[in-house]
Amino acid sequence: MKENVFIIRISGVLTIISILIYLIGLEENISLAIFGSALLSLIIALINYFILKRKVLEEFYKTIKDRIHFLTEYDNGTNLNEKCKFFIEYYNKDFSDYGLSYANIYFLFDFKGKNKKYIYDNIYCKTFNLSNTINNHYWNFRWYVDGTGKNDEAVKKMVKSIEKNMKIFMDKIPYEFENRYYKIMYGTKQYNKELKNIRIK
Repeated sequence: MKENVFIIRISGVLTIISILIYLIGLEENISLAIFGSALLSLIIALINYFILKRKVLEEFYKTIKDRIHFLTEYDNGTNLNEKCKFFIEYYNKDFSDYGLSYANIYFLFDFKGKNKKYIYDNIYCKTFNLSNTINNHYWNFRWYVDGTGKNDEAVKKMVKSIEKNMKIFMDKIPYEFENRYYKIMYGTKQYNKELKNIRIK
């Protein structure tokens, strides 16, 4: 994504320079040749950017949705041992790919990085906080399940901390995906169209 943005900016600059050269009457043939090549490169780069932008945002979306789907299986009513087993399974599934997916996001039109910051603050950080809390207590859960570290009170506090982060995650992330993130990924026009279809149904 970042490489495409760089190509777009270079092509845009070359296009503007070639127009200026043509307007002041210097080397008209050369300026037209540069303009044609730069404009073609710009158009191709823009098309590639919008295709790649959607692909990268969809990939990030998918990595988080996989996690949401898994967390819907969590049962608050199960005993402490079962809860520990659930978090051990979460850890072993290795949901770390969301970090790389986030790093690949790079916008062409993003005034003061507002969209990237929005994704970081409202989706990435909440995901990181949840995963980090689970990962930090992984061995405590392992020891609890295998019987080598049976400390009910300590483990209950750990589970309670995770459940608090999990509630924030499950309350906020799906909402963001259905609203502002959707607009960023597919555009306001597509968002309004989907919203209209939902209302009709």
